[in-house]
Amino acid sequence: MKKIFTFKNLLLISFYIFIFSLFLKNSYSYLDPDFGWHLKFGQETLETKSVPHIEHVSFALFGQRWVDHEWLLNVVVYLIYSKFGYLTLNLFFAIIPVVTFILLNNFLIKKHNLNTFHIFFLMLIELLAIFGILPHSGIRVQEINFLFLFLLLLILFKFDKNKNYKILFFVPPLMFLWSCLHGGFLVGFAVLFLFFCVKILELILKKFTKFNFIEYSSKFYFKDFVMFASVSIFSFLLTFLGPYGLELYSFLYQYRDTFYLMHVSEWLPVYYPTVMASKFFYLIITIAFLIFSIFYTRFKKINIFSFLLTLIFLVLSIKSKRHFPLLFICSIYFIVDYLILIFDEISIRADNFIEKMHFLNKEAIIFIPLFLSVSIFASIYFMKDPFLYFKDSYPLEILDCIRDEKENNQRIFSNYDWGGYMIWMIPEAKLFLDGRLPQYPFANGKSILQEYNNFYLSDNTEELLDKYDIKMVFINNKIDPIKFNWLERFLGYNENKIKPRKNNLRDYLDSSDKWRLLCEKDLGIVFVRK
Repeated sequence: MKKIFTFKNLLLISFYIFIFSLFLKNSYSYLDPDFGWHLKFGQETLETKSVPHIEHVSFALFGQRWVDHEWLLNVVVYLIYSKFGYLTLNLFFAIIPVVTFILLNNFLIKKHNLNTFHIFFLMLIELLAIFGILPHSGIRVQEINFLFLFLLLLILFKFDKNKNYKILFFVPPLMFLWSCLHGGFLVGFAVLFLFFCVKILELILKKFTKFNFIEYSSKFYFKDFVMFASVSIFSFLLTFLGPYGLELYSFLYQYRDTFYLMHVSEWLPVYYPTVMASKFFYLIITIAFLIFSIFYTRFKKINIFSFLLTLIFLVLSIKSKRHFPLLFICSIYFIVDYLILIFDEISIRADNFIEKMHFLNKEAIIFIPLFLSVSIFASIYFMKDPFLYFKDSYPLEILDCIRDEKENNQRIFSNYDWGGYMIWMIPEAKLFLDGRLPQYPFANGKSILQEYNNFYLSDNTEELLDKYDIKMVFINNKIDPIKFNWLERFLGYNENKIKPRKNNLRDYLDSSDKWRLLCEKDLGIVFVRK
């Protein structure tokens, strides 16, 4: 029992309880715009016993083929929500990142034999990353990529160390399951390809150069390359056995359109508002360790795979906020390698100093995160129905007005962010666009999200409304003032220099004699054709 309940283990347990409280609090603090459609299509898949193939919610894309690349996770989300309630669903999504951190830290502690001082620094770095990860967590199906990318990297690191082929046999089922849960599985195949290329590069560099600053991991022989390539190819082919087959890849290929990257908030670059200090400083730390590794090769040789993996996801994370959680998973191995190098001597002296401080009850430190956890748990409001609770963010009070317009609500132009909410609350309504298909190819080589933006920005709003025979327009009636935080001001953002967003749609509806105001609340306003 003494070996289990050591100070180090109790400290880690209290840390995990603390971060669990953070993830649970965050999950209850907002309603994801896509949650409604995840529920609805999970329900449809379960009831029809078939994955969605034909679009029937968006009237603009009615009858087109589409792929629900998150179909299995949508079913899981609906089952948990309908059978066990909203609390259980929040617990499920809060546990996923916590389990990832537990497995990750267990691997790092065993690999480096981390002492208490190292673990303190590791927890501080992880805590910094966690506050950057929180906006991408909660009841969001993309969270599954966080866990599955870690599991894949764990397999690769273990295989690289001991060449045990048995561990590679976990890759095919992992990748197949991942392909049924989320389209992020493509990241997994990109990582497998990078690993394979790096091993070939290491072989070439070791044979034809004298680069002493490179860490050549255990040597790969021909049979190792054959085995790894065979498993990777088999894993790829296995994904074709999913319900969509080749269509899954053809659908995901549509994401080559980049318009959504600059017009959907979570895909924006990390330096676009809202800029989070936690992300910003974690990026700085990652860059610092990358630079350190280049100039201090006499202390530690560079592991090419870890270096490139960190560098690639650093670039991706800077280009898009959404990739930040994946950056953490890819970079933490690299950072800890050099963290040990930097603090090794310091940690020995620190541990000795702590041991000599008899007046300090170090066990009391364990209760700090526990006390904070209790405070966080106590502050959570455990609502049962988020669709009714978050009426300050979603137009609950105006829904009855839309339901009653049975003829007009079959062709609604509504806010993009309200699409998922509308699909769940008024399933009989037909929308122009919702959060599922912003990249879908549409008119004149443009995506449907581009056409959606044209309603607000172009000068031919009336023509667009007539072109798509829009019967009802349901848009936001509330404009929040722009306020920048201290970091955004430091980066040069100024509220006084921001021009109001052009809204030709609202201007036209207010002045047109072809449209009439149906109903108006603080959050939403509805116009219908006369």
